[in-house]
Amino acid sequence: MRQHRAVSIMAAPLLDFDDTETAFARLSYSDLKRTVFLLNILRRPWLARMAQATGRLGLATRLPMIPWAIKRMVFDIFCGGTTLEEAGNTAASLAVEHVGCILDQAIENQSNEVARDRAFNGLYVSIEAISGWYGFSSCAVKASAIQDVELLARIQQGEVLQGADLAQYERGCARLTMLAEAASRYGVVLLVDAEESWFQKPVDAQVRVLMAKYNRHRALICMTIQSYLRECEKIYAAEVEEARIGGYLLGIKLVRGAYLEKERQHAKSKGLPDPTQSSKAHSDEAFDRIAIMALSQRSRVSLCVASHNEASIRKIVGRMGELEIPLDDPNIWFAQLYGMVDHVTFALARAGLRVAKYLPYGSVRDAFPYLIRRAEENRSVIEHTDRQVALIERELLRRSRLAAG
Repeated sequence: MRQHRAVSIMAAPLLDFDDTETAFARLSYSDLKRTVFLLNILRRPWLARMAQATGRLGLATRLPMIPWAIKRMVFDIFCGGTTLEEAGNTAASLAVEHVGCILDQAIENQSNEVARDRAFNGLYVSIEAISGWYGFSSCAVKASAIQDVELLARIQQGEVLQGADLAQYERGCARLTMLAEAASRYGVVLLVDAEESWFQKPVDAQVRVLMAKYNRHRALICMTIQSYLRECEKIYAAEVEEARIGGYLLGIKLVRGAYLEKERQHAKSKGLPDPTQSSKAHSDEAFDRIAIMALSQRSRVSLCVASHNEASIRKIVGRMGELEIPLDDPNIWFAQLYGMVDHVTFALARAGLRVAKYLPYGSVRDAFPYLIRRAEENRSVIEHTDRQVALIERELLRRSRLAAG
């Protein structure tokens, strides 16, 4: 990550989200054409479902051409690579542009202990590798990749585990603890993603213990808060108080959330109240309020603003200016998905703010279903594709005119 002189600022920096030449400088003309093609599919739900079904069927046939085609059309745009080495090369190219990465092994919802051990080993190796990469890098982990979510859900319901179930739960906890130990040893930030609310509380409890141990001088371990949950502001306030009492730095990745439909369907099927906000506007407002509070509490809170929303980002950066917070404050950074909203990411980097790309990687067979779930569940990200398509088309036109002389 580019080093900036830590100087307080009286006003927010100019954020130019319309500078397409800078935003897409690292992408070729053909890359931009492919990106527009894919985004046009994503923003049409019926077409996205058809493409997803075709991809699933193709992978099921085991024809060698299908993974090659998916990699060529999708991976090069939205994934860091199929291997850790390829992801490292992508991260290095981002670092040249003063953009860090959040490495995300594209594995989740593992159904047995063998698969969970495999996911853990991959994450452990990733943390070790990241420590040697140039620039600001971190690693994301999903509890569902390394723990039995059914056991987590039973614990959240108040059940006391015994025997083999207890032993299996403890193995899952041990995996997360070992990843946190590795993150501390190598100086890598570990972001524990939020997932479905019905098993999230036991995960947060584990993360809280790890933050109390490792976040004494720097937020190496971070939990995630989803603003589409009605209780998000209460959750944030409770975590701040826990950190104050425990004397540790609270690490927070703030997101809007990626499981809206699933949350509502689960609540309906169980006869429970809907845990989500009544509207997107409420989710947006809660997101901004939590972020603004965190800025005022930055001596105790480290905040990762994971958002594609230009209005929220402008508001947060503007508040940084009002509070005279240095642009490179180590406790404030931003993040966006790789392949999405480059006009936001590179504008933040150019202004001197700390920013990273969420960088998934993995084999085509592992990562393609993962990307499908992200597209299905995170419709709020897709909402920004109209804006991104318009900017890319503007850049394509600019390059065409330049080539024509």
